[in-house]
Amino acid sequence: MIVWRLLPSWLLRAWPVLALVPVGVAHALAWTHFEAHTVLVNKLVGMSLQVLGGTLILYSLDQNLGMFRKRSLLATFGQWLREFPLQRETRIVAMVGSCDSVSMSGSGTVTSRRGPSSLEERVAQLELELKEAQESLRREILALESRLNGKLSEHGSRLEATCDQLAALSANVTEVAVGNFKVQAFGVLLAVYGAITSVFA
Repeated sequence: MIVWRLLPSWLLRAWPVLALVPVGVAHALAWTHFEAHTVLVNKLVGMSLQVLGGTLILYSLDQNLGMFRKRSLLATFGQWLREFPLQRETRIVAMVGSCDSVSMSGSGTVTSRRGPSSLEERVAQLELELKEAQESLRREILALESRLNGKLSEHGSRLEATCDQLAALSANVTEVAVGNFKVQAFGVLLAVYGAITSVFA
């Protein structure tokens, strides 16, 4: 049983072939109105369809080129013309300037202590040095953790950007493989129709 409501969308999927029907009807009408000039009609129709088919194929290629290189065929042709190998005048530019010296300075902590004289003072000094070492180690650990978190965040952002680029590239490849196929097929069919018509001219 035919589902009639789905029939139009099913037919539209084959529009490159169906679009040849009005082309054939227009060709037949031209024959009818210009019966004395059928050879000229065939030549004009054949030439027009071949040019139109080639133009559609070029348009499809231009779309595909724009997806990947972000540049149209016209822009590519213009760049090719601008890169014509001409010998240009060589100019020497002398630059005079001065170089300033840059100095960098830093700060540190220097602790000067009197040498311990008794056992209690030595123990106290060792405890103080141990606390300072622990504090310095804690600061180093915090700095390392901060740098590690920064690197992880940076790599996470790069990974996310790479995944987005891969998704966009996959979509472009699918569009090139499927999306423009019908336009290219229609262009080829028009060129073939025009070539066949030209044979009978």
